[in-house]
Amino acid sequence: MPTTVMVVNDSAFEKMVMGNTLEEMGYHAVLTDEFQVEKVIVQEKPAVVLVNLVMENTTGEQLILRLRQLWPQGAYVLTSCSRDKLEALKDHEALSGIMATPVTRDRLRRVMDEVIKAI
Repeated sequence: MPTTVMVVNDSAFEKMVMGNTLEEMGYHAVLTDEFQVEKVIVQEKPAVVLVNLVMENTTGEQLILRLRQLWPQGAYVLTSCSRDKLEALKDHEALSGIMATPVTRDRLRRVMDEVIKAI
């Protein structure tokens, strides 16, 4: 059974691109937004959760803190096109990693390998 990876993003296009890439790499991608994620995470029990930093009603690091209470077993990776903001948050205790976007397939594979190995 493939590893489940949840993509949390308020951009439908970014979710679709990331989800398709993950599926092509052999993962089971679950796509959601900040409004549905708390319900979906308990149902899906993902190994890895990729959370966008900037969303309409929350920030990625705030959302990850809430999600860790619901699903502490997951590895949480913060994603953003703002490299400076990611670097400032890279040592946040709730994070398993950071990933700058847009991401290449090779970079996504490396991040996924690192995070899954650490679980």
